[in-house]
Amino acid sequence: ASKDSDGEQATLQQQYTFHTPGSVQEPTAGEDTSEVVFAHQTPEEAGKWSGTQITHVGDTITNDAPKRIAIVIGEFHNVLMDQCLEDARLAAEAMGATVKKVVWVPGTYEAPLVTENLLQEADVDCVVVVGYIEK
Repeated sequence: ASKDSDGEQATLQQQYTFHTPGSVQEPTAGEDTSEVVFAHQTPEEAGKWSGTQITHVGDTITNDAPKRIAIVIGEFHNVLMDQCLEDARLAAEAMGATVKKVVWVPGTYEAPLVTENLLQEADVDCVVVVGYIEK
């Protein structure tokens, strides 16, 4: 487990607040941040992107839509990974998501292929990869 600068046990966030696209942008001093506008959305820049489909992750997901998550998790350090899996479950629950599948993999080399396959499944909206790399 990690320690903070005072040597105390670090605590993990137990809640996740789902955000809308653009809501995590840093505000510019004196700017109204009630609505985020990206450069490609301005009249001056829009012409550069004509014919290009631009989307933001989350455009089609609302807070009311059920989110279906798969988790790919490394088997090594299984005690730590069990704790990480529980944290991922709590985060999913806090954002109104359902963990549909959990796939344990031997290590980080196997995770990308399993992730790619899970993303092809109709009942999975996203994949969370959980692992621990020891140096």
